[in-house]
Amino acid sequence: MRFTFVFDGLGCGGIERVGVDYCNALTRRGHDVAVVNLVPGKNEFTTQLDSKISYMECNYPKSLAPERYCTLIKRRSWGRYAYPLAHAVATVATALRMPFLKYGVPEADISVAMSGHYNDLTFVAKGIAPARASIAWLHGSISSYLLISDGYINLYKRIRNLVSLVDEGNEEFAYANRYIQFNMRKIYNFVSEQQTRSSKEKADQYRRKYGQFVLMVSRFDYPHKDQMTVIRSLPILQELYGLAPKVVFVGDGDSLGAAKELACELGVDDQVIFVGFDSDPASYYEACKVVVQASAGNEGLPTTILEGMFFGKPVVATDVRTGPREILGDNEYGLLCRIKDPESLARKVGLLLSDPDVYSRYATAGKRRTADFTEEKSLDALLDFAKSILEIEGRV
Repeated sequence: MRFTFVFDGLGCGGIERVGVDYCNALTRRGHDVAVVNLVPGKNEFTTQLDSKISYMECNYPKSLAPERYCTLIKRRSWGRYAYPLAHAVATVATALRMPFLKYGVPEADISVAMSGHYNDLTFVAKGIAPARASIAWLHGSISSYLLISDGYINLYKRIRNLVSLVDEGNEEFAYANRYIQFNMRKIYNFVSEQQTRSSKEKADQYRRKYGQFVLMVSRFDYPHKDQMTVIRSLPILQELYGLAPKVVFVGDGDSLGAAKELACELGVDDQVIFVGFDSDPASYYEACKVVVQASAGNEGLPTTILEGMFFGKPVVATDVRTGPREILGDNEYGLLCRIKDPESLARKVGLLLSDPDVYSRYATAGKRRTADFTEEKSLDALLDFAKSILEIEGRV
């Protein structure tokens, strides 16, 4: 089969990494894959694409996506009047640019809006990426997107076929919107070979440098990504358990400066290590003692949790509405803590670091759970879904 994957940038991020992994895996299976990057300036992950993949860049920012302006209705009372005008202007602007955007984009069997943002969804929904059928990839529940804007639903209606990572919220949406029918399939992200290829030399170096450290790999995007709560948990961890482990943050982003200021303000700046962005954090996972995934917003299926579990490291994650619980169950494969609650997080991390039996139990359980997130299972599910979509299209 021929696939075209469309991204809202290929910079550092979990969505981009998952998409690149799928593209490479499909290529290894012998399928033809093209990648379209709508934000050329964000291209750090392009170096990880298989050389057989056709890569192209088209400048199509979110500001040109008509459905983006659906959010105006929620903002102010005048938004209901501004929305139709803004939508019309963006629609005309997109139509005028369409011949240039379509140039060089190959015909495919399946086009995939991988980032799930307004621009890549529009690019696929309007057929700018020409294909017999299309898929929208949801990095969370459909109800969580509906909370943001009806614009997403308008785009999903045109695409019709949806990949969801979790069950949470989907039945709720279906019950409240019985008149809308989607062809939806749950497909898990997987942990790729690239993500688990660590360097023993680097891992040993990190152990010597940081000791038995706690690790969080994530962009700095507060409050969605909540490094702040991790930092606030450190004085509590010291008070309750007498523990002062180093905490290593791998990532970069807009809220990095605020996180550094908070660490200094709380007097834990000697404990907190900011190493910046690293496109290959596997050696950090191998070297660390515990993996933390803190967020204050809905997640899709956080690969950082899966990567930590693959390396046999217990995970503590905030129990946001979607994402971590899908992987960890009800504290079955890892520990869930309350959102934006530093004491709750400190108690879970402290339990793992102070009780070897609990540590061993979750390390083993987490490693066992990764068997459900293999490349083979996820790719088989995607190809089966694509085949069923094309069969439906052939009968229409």
